[in-house]
Amino acid sequence: MSPPCIVAVLDMSRDIERETQAFLTRACSGRRPLWRLLRLYRRESTLFAAVEWRRSVAVERFSLVEIALDQCALKWRDYLTAADACAALAALDDPQRPAVPAALAVAAAS
Repeated sequence: MSPPCIVAVLDMSRDIERETQAFLTRACSGRRPLWRLLRLYRRESTLFAAVEWRRSVAVERFSLVEIALDQCALKWRDYLTAADACAALAALDDPQRPAVPAALAVAAAS
């Protein structure tokens, strides 16, 4: 098994980034997770996550979620497919580079 690919580094000395890491852990794990994390990308003070809503009955079960790292806020845009949500995330960085899979994606800064 290869080591995990770090796609977002959070500064654990900052309360809001530590709380964001805890929120993502709660939202994406446990017996009834809220999301399945597909991709993750950080730009400055925002984390962008392509997710599948696990407990949704809506047709649009996939979203690109923006999680603020400088305030307590998140917002999302819905997509019909996982591929569409991941493509929207990849387009934020570089349309030529696909987003990296999110498994074990959030790492703490030293």
